[in-house]
Amino acid sequence: MWKKEHHISSFTWPAQSPDINVIENVWKVIQVHVQKDLSHIKSRQDLTESVLKVRSKLHRTYIRQLYESIPRRIRSVITQKGSVTKY
Repeated sequence: MWKKEHHISSFTWPAQSPDINVIENVWKVIQVHVQKDLSHIKSRQDLTESVLKVRSKLHRTYIRQLYESIPRRIRSVITQKGSVTKY
């Protein structure tokens, strides 16, 4: 109501779409690594070390590719009208 009264427009696509949020891809890589390392994780410190180890192995190229994919991801979400995309 307030936004309409003050002529504030909104976007019509999902505000927090995981298809656009590239950090989800990074978290998945970390998750897979940590799950493989579960037998060695006995404490919070072990978990922290496991996450930091995989983070240090993530190539800048991978991160750059994720960021370069953002325009394609946005187009895909718009085309799908907020429904599921390949991302």
